Amino acid sequence: MGTAPGWRSGLGWLLLLWLLSTLGFGWLLRSLAVLVALLVLVPAIAVVAGQWWWRQNTIADACPMCQGEFTALRSTSVNCPHCGEALTVVDRRFTRYTPPGTIEVEVQTIE
Repeated sequence: MGTAPGWRSGLGWLLLLWLLSTLGFGWLLRSLAVLVALLVLVPAIAVVAGQWWWRQNTIADACPMCQGEFTALRSTSVNCPHCGEALTVVDRRFTRYTPPGTIEVEVQTIE
């Protein structure tokens, strides 16, 4: 007893495609092809767009106080995870946050 090829063989799928195309269901095949293409392309485009956004909106730099390197978003004020200093981003670099009117001084020791 032999078994019929059924839907597992390529001939069965070709017969189904031929039947659908002769009955005027070509629109169904085209819409399925578009759906499969969207299922493949949309995640790929989302990954590429996400990587581009990450590169544009993150900064990897060293803290000006402790020289510890870390990554943060460009549009936020952050605290250094190493020393806790409040930092802002200016020209893609971390700088100390100082309120307006603050005068920066350097301490010198006299021997």
